[in-house]
Amino acid sequence: MTEKKAFAILSCGKGSVRIMRNKCLDGMKAIAACMVIFIHIDLPGQTGVFIEALSRFAVPFFFMISGYFCYYNGKDASDKISGKIFHIVKLMIFAMAFYFIWEISKRLVTGENLYRWIREVTDRQNIMKLLLYNSTSPLRGHLWFLPALIYCYMLDYLIERFHLRKIAFLCIPVLLGGLLWRGYFSSFFGYSYRIMEYRNWLFTGMSFYLLGQMFHEYLYWFRRKIGYITLILIMTVGIGMTIWECSQFGAKEIYVGSILICISIFLLTVLWGTRIRMPEVLTAVGAKLAFPVYLFHLAVGDMMRVLAVAGNFEDNLAYLWIRPFAVCVFTIVMIALVYRGCSFWKKYDIVGILFRQFGLWRKGSPL
Repeated sequence: MTEKKAFAILSCGKGSVRIMRNKCLDGMKAIAACMVIFIHIDLPGQTGVFIEALSRFAVPFFFMISGYFCYYNGKDASDKISGKIFHIVKLMIFAMAFYFIWEISKRLVTGENLYRWIREVTDRQNIMKLLLYNSTSPLRGHLWFLPALIYCYMLDYLIERFHLRKIAFLCIPVLLGGLLWRGYFSSFFGYSYRIMEYRNWLFTGMSFYLLGQMFHEYLYWFRRKIGYITLILIMTVGIGMTIWECSQFGAKEIYVGSILICISIFLLTVLWGTRIRMPEVLTAVGAKLAFPVYLFHLAVGDMMRVLAVAGNFEDNLAYLWIRPFAVCVFTIVMIALVYRGCSFWKKYDIVGILFRQFGLWRKGSPL
């Protein structure tokens, strides 16, 4: 879910190619980020249940994007993957530090037992769950994506180092089968798995990450074999299947239809995205803000909940219908303002100007 440069390579006749930005992929990243919000902050009633189910394609979609843009053929592939690992590690440290401080602040305001919560977060068992299954539930559950993506990059580093990509591609059906068995079909046979035992780096992460890489390697083959209309039909079937599965079997973390939606939308955007016009606001959000929206929407949701409780309208039906849309809009606006502010400070060196104004810093100072 990191910020990616979405480019499409178009054939322009024999011996020439033209590279242009795939704005459709940027737009889909924005839509997928908003779908994650609808998973965590749902609409009321059966409509909310169906919207949440349809939104389940979003996180696998981001894993697929990560794999697609981490496909390298050169000798420096391992070095490039190492750079991605360190980048996501820094983001994870920042996100976890932010939510650690955020949760402490909440508990100080509400008077909840802060010591008990800190003990739970730092409990040895929960740390092992983080290391093995990427579970970040004691802090904030949605952060599991970050350690899972780090593990995907680390495994990809080994795959590239030992030239095991073809073998890795053969593992995709096994991983997808394990995901569907643990998260879906096992319940029909009386088995049950904890969410973290299938929503982790291996079954959810690597299965879609490797799919993204496979689609990149065989991009032109897929373009020749699978048409635009076929992908739209597959997506339509996936939507219908997801709604039917949800109505028949209840809420799940993943549906068979989710996989069809994810694959069809991804191929539509990478194969035919340059022919699909997206609203400019979506492409702008997707290009720069999709990942911050994913990270910080729950903090915005917390603030909105506090306002609703203070205003005594937390159970108001109109508020419940507006809430996820409002969280989506406010999150994007707040992050855009922060981006704009950071760019302004960087461009005009506000800190340096202020320090010089008050005689605290001179040009050439080591500070």
